[in-house]
Amino acid sequence: MIILLCFLTACRPTVNPPMGIPKDDPSEKWRKLLLSASSDAGVDYDKIRQQREALDAYISWVAGHGPNADKMTVRKETQKMAFYVNAYNAFVIYGMLEKWPIESIQDIRVGPYPGKASNFFFGQLFRVDNEWVSLYHLQTEMLLANFQYPELHFMLHQGAKSSPKLRYWKQGKPAKSALTTYLQSEYGSQKTESGWAVSELFWWHKDDFIDWSHADNLCEYLYPYARQELATWLLANKQDCQLDFIEYDWTLNQKQHSQ
Repeated sequence: MIILLCFLTACRPTVNPPMGIPKDDPSEKWRKLLLSASSDAGVDYDKIRQQREALDAYISWVAGHGPNADKMTVRKETQKMAFYVNAYNAFVIYGMLEKWPIESIQDIRVGPYPGKASNFFFGQLFRVDNEWVSLYHLQTEMLLANFQYPELHFMLHQGAKSSPKLRYWKQGKPAKSALTTYLQSEYGSQKTESGWAVSELFWWHKDDFIDWSHADNLCEYLYPYARQELATWLLANKQDCQLDFIEYDWTLNQKQHSQ
């Protein structure tokens, strides 16, 4: 039992902040870098690597700041959500660049967990708000369990082609536009011979979408976010909802530079 406990918890490596906690909040510098490095065409990881000091400072800042360390009141729910989402996304980028070069986040082998992306999201601990947590814990416990907004899934970035777009989120409720944008993308939905398919991401978190809404199935849940032909199909098939899924593409979403 002790060995198993070590395997699941203490044996996971910690990703130490690269510097001491900055005196001044570096969030704005990190936000501006993301604004210029991330687009619909992908993420310019080379640009982030060239301006790595902005990411390093932000990673070090969130290590000692957050809702608990800064004593955010219950009225600051949206500010708390934005903080944890931005920390999660920054940790993903930082963890990837620490193992650079890679072709997929699934190539990264850290911690005791076997196989594919589980290593990256379960198998290492990052420091946020004076606490060591895995990315999985940050997503499921600190974000989803606390706030119960299923749209949060589309604010989180996994460094893959099928990921929702990487961006910096200012305080505010989860943006429904992020779900709409993702659903309309080639990785969010595709027409098939028999109907429509949606990203595997929707199936992974199906219970969140249904349990935290008034929908009885994915078709009902997705209908308000869909447009044109997909919306028509979802409405017509909301009873049996025979949606297929698009396999999640874990290939690195690196922006390709023109020659």
